[in-house]
Amino acid sequence: MARPKEKLSYPTNGDFKVKWITGDVAAVTYSSADNSIHQYVGTYGDRGDRSYYYVGPSIQGRWSGEDIEVISNQGGMKVIVKGSVDEFEWNELVQFGTLAIVLTKNGEAAWTIALNENFEIQSESLVPPIGDISIYKATMEKSKPVILKYRGPET
Repeated sequence: MARPKEKLSYPTNGDFKVKWITGDVAAVTYSSADNSIHQYVGTYGDRGDRSYYYVGPSIQGRWSGEDIEVISNQGGMKVIVKGSVDEFEWNELVQFGTLAIVLTKNGEAAWTIALNENFEIQSESLVPPIGDISIYKATMEKSKPVILKYRGPET
């Protein structure tokens, strides 16, 4: 007999949207009873030889691709889309496993960031990240993950 390992944080309202962001990271987006958007992210693996690491600090710097930019620094994260800036403090990031984080605002999911399969966790903080990340908008509308490439340290 199987038992659920975890349950969703909020009562659901309506359908779920499931999107594989990478081959081993799946985002489940759903609307709760108060019509706010939430995400649960299933992760299946890791990107390093350490037992546990935090995704946010592992991607510090400037990332960009296809009309979107992410800046991660000691103050938090910024997501810039066509000139519009969303800022997130570190306490607004929810980590799922060792591969993904959900950026939240006022308790509602806004974005999911996942480490792509080619990403390598660096044990030395002064070494730039190797590989790509993907960002995925938390919405019940149609959306697709966007691959972001490392562009250098945050300036």
